[in-house]
Amino acid sequence: MTRKHILPIVAAIALIVGTLAFRLWPRTLKPEECSVLYQRYADSPDICATYIKNYRVNDTLTLNATLLEA
Repeated sequence: MTRKHILPIVAAIALIVGTLAFRLWPRTLKPEECSVLYQRYADSPDICATYIKNYRVNDTLTLNATLLEA
């Protein structure tokens, strides 16, 4: 393979990796966009608080969920 062929292949791989990273990277919310319950326990050292916005329950129902783990 010549250098002419390697450059387009590397560019295509970089484009695919960049697209996948953008699509799969976890997104975070600002604390004021989360529930009051999450804001209450977010800084607690003994409780792991997680807020999930628009959690899909089934085809028609989505809800905001706060998970608390001791």
